[in-house]
Amino acid sequence: MQNQMMITPNGQALHTTRRSVLEALRSAGTATVAQLAEMVDVKGITIRHHLNGLLAEGLVDAEEKRQAVGRPIYMYRL
Repeated sequence: MQNQMMITPNGQALHTTRRSVLEALRSAGTATVAQLAEMVDVKGITIRHHLNGLLAEGLVDAEEKRQAVGRPIYMYRL
């Protein structure tokens, strides 16, 4: 992306961390919150906050993966 300003579909400039999340998803294909947090080097709650915004803007998609025990894992992708 090299210092190009990204604009969301609603016409707002994209926050630097959100841009980093998108770049991480572009390189990984799919990732969990924990994987994105490690790749972007921020806490999971920060990733969740930005993912919620990106989901609302339609820039990312989430898929629920059920496990045998415990909460489902969400996989995020562009």
